[in-house]
Amino acid sequence: MPHRLKTHTAWPAETNALDFRHLVDSMITPYMVLDRNLSLVYGNDAYLRATDLELEEIVGKYVFDVFPDSPDRVAEIRSEFLKTLDGEVTSLDKHYVNLQHDDGTSSVRCWHCIQTPYFNDKGEITHIVQYAEDITRAD
Repeated sequence: MPHRLKTHTAWPAETNALDFRHLVDSMITPYMVLDRNLSLVYGNDAYLRATDLELEEIVGKYVFDVFPDSPDRVAEIRSEFLKTLDGEVTSLDKHYVNLQHDDGTSSVRCWHCIQTPYFNDKGEITHIVQYAEDITRAD
């Protein structure tokens, strides 16, 4: 059975006050969330710093409009996302991303990404949660 990130209905009492958005935003690891249409719905602070983007710039946008790539690469990455929406944990071992910066420059980063399906309380996959690690120096 795949790893399931899901909403828990029986949190310990001390957990009820935990602000999970603050928790995820304080992590040093980049995370982003896609909906079933592959539109971005969230990126934590580390993700936004790593991509040099603002949350308002990406929310609701198709992931390949935010990060355009060659048709072959889009097809390959999209295929991995669709597998995740079918319940598989998938990975992109060396995912090169061309980032555009506010000053007009660009840079290429190499990321290792893991996509995990997010299950709602009914057991339905509603989102993809992607963990991204910058491995540019290791590449």
